Amino acid sequence: MSSTFRPTTPGDASAIVNLMRTVFGMAADHPGLQREQMEWKYWRPHEGWEGSRSYVLERDGEIAAHGAVMPLSLVWGGRRLRVVHLIDWAARRDRPGAGATLLQRIARLADGVFTAGGSEEALRVTPAFGFKPSPPARRFALSLRPMARLRHDGLRSWKPAARLARDVWRRLRAGVAAPGGWNAVELREDQIPDPLPGIQQKVPYAYFERTTADVRHLLRCPAASGACYRVEHGGDACGYFVLIRTPAQCRIAEAWVNPGTEKDWLALYRLAAATALGEGGAVELIAAAGPGIEAEALLRAGFHDRGEIALRFLMAEGSAVGAVRHQLSDGDGTYLHDGRASFWS
Repeated sequence: MSSTFRPTTPGDASAIVNLMRTVFGMAADHPGLQREQMEWKYWRPHEGWEGSRSYVLERDGEIAAHGAVMPLSLVWGGRRLRVVHLIDWAARRDRPGAGATLLQRIARLADGVFTAGGSEEALRVTPAFGFKPSPPARRFALSLRPMARLRHDGLRSWKPAARLARDVWRRLRAGVAAPGGWNAVELREDQIPDPLPGIQQKVPYAYFERTTADVRHLLRCPAASGACYRVEHGGDACGYFVLIRTPAQCRIAEAWVNPGTEKDWLALYRLAAATALGEGGAVELIAAAGPGIEAEALLRAGFHDRGEIALRFLMAEGSAVGAVRHQLSDGDGTYLHDGRASFWS
């Protein structure tokens, strides 16, 4: 049985869609399967990767498995490593081993492969492929408009009413208002500075380095609109955050603030919440955080802890990566949705 590993082209789009629909049961109108979104994910030029970011394994002339990469730069142990986040990983069930072979071939293209969360099946099988766990990140959610959430849920049981009371109490306790002396300024794409403000701080654990080109690429995502905001304190630029909007939900895709004390992070998250609320439409604001003061700041800002995000690495050198500063933009959690309103809270 002959196998061929190769990068894909736009001409493979229909075959990739058929595979994804077969494996994951995705609807034909799923935002992730639209041609413009696939072009952005797989084939649009990216500063961090040369050529196609989508790959297939063919057996006897048919696509047996597919996977795509999100290029990331991991700063760890004084080194800067080329790591890829694996997305849209799918394999035909009647082609045993195809998914594993594809993963092995993709892993040779970088210093390591990273996964954040994933399906139950992916979480189950990745350890067998050599992935090693890092301390998990956490998911956080803040209800921006409790009454609007109730309208989405309806009153089919007592749970929506209980959630409304809980969310209203949390909102009153935390408040959603920009802190005094802090300001957020929305930037056009050509106004996003290079380097990004606020990323000069030293982080005591591994983190994924972001560039201006990364932010600009994210803001061009067809399936989810977004904006980048400069964070100012006392009139001086000290950080930034990116908000991405999906149906009824707003997401803090990434954020940095300098000097990065818990007080700074608390101000940034409150500023982001006030900005998201002021834009209108969003029912919920979500974020992700790894170990450290960001998680504590999110809780103090009124966000609710919604559980773990499993972080795993398959490094070429075989090492386990320790604690990692994780944000939604380190994976496809920034923009992934099925076209319907869904919530973490």
